[in-house]
Amino acid sequence: MELDIGYNKLSRVESVAFSHVSKTLQKLILSGNNFNLYVIKTIVDTVIKVWDLSIADMKIKTVPRMFFPDR
Repeated sequence: MELDIGYNKLSRVESVAFSHVSKTLQKLILSGNNFNLYVIKTIVDTVIKVWDLSIADMKIKTVPRMFFPDR
């Protein structure tokens, strides 16, 4: 399953928004939104089956080590 919420000018999202697809979602496109690393981390920790994550054009300069879980 794929979900594209890219380029919607979002700056926050409730993690509960992904709860219904958390075990089936495989591809998630977040690119072009205004999410900070905390929001991205919350999303990534919720959608446990995602193996393809797009976070381009989000003004992220660095991502801390171990930010993404091994999958």
